[in-house]
Amino acid sequence: MDSLSMVTATGCYQFKVDHSKTHNMGIGEGIISPKFRVGQHDWTIEYYPQGYEKKNNGEYVSIYLVLEREYVDVRATFEFELLDKLILAAQSPVFEAELFGSMTESNIDCVKINEMMPSVFKAMLDFIYMYNGSLSVIEKLDDCEESISSTTFLQHLLAAADRYAVEKLKAICEYTLVKSIALDTVLSTLELAEKHNCSELKKDCL
Repeated sequence: MDSLSMVTATGCYQFKVDHSKTHNMGIGEGIISPKFRVGQHDWTIEYYPQGYEKKNNGEYVSIYLVLEREYVDVRATFEFELLDKLILAAQSPVFEAELFGSMTESNIDCVKINEMMPSVFKAMLDFIYMYNGSLSVIEKLDDCEESISSTTFLQHLLAAADRYAVEKLKAICEYTLVKSIALDTVLSTLELAEKHNCSELKKDCL
């Protein structure tokens, strides 16, 4: 075979991670998969639950495909698919306990959510999976099954974020509610702030 000939190969590898081993990992700390072979080359997958770079403050998961050999001309096109449960557990200690806790069945496929509007839960999931540092309440209201104001929706969303300990979402909701305090919402917002330990929001209501 000509040394310049191109050889194409395809493959699929499933890398299962024991989430209990990632709980206390910091930024830049990861897990490396066993070697697997595709296209006559050895590869590994590197997984960083809190991300690889400190500048991202642990807001993203980092995953890398690594060729276990130097000085070879290899090009790879690849796709990663994360299990939803792993992402939920990484962003919420409550989901982590429900999905991976010691009393949890290993094959659990369903978590029952009570006393929460579906649109609010969907908004929280969208934030967890697609967080980009902002939150468009107007877009989320389009999915709401009830006719409510943006302030009321934010109040429900803050309560959901507190319930599942999604701290970044809770902070964004609190900040947005501070800017929208009005005479007709201040009492309900104050009650919310007291119930969910939002000191800054409570301070601005008083």
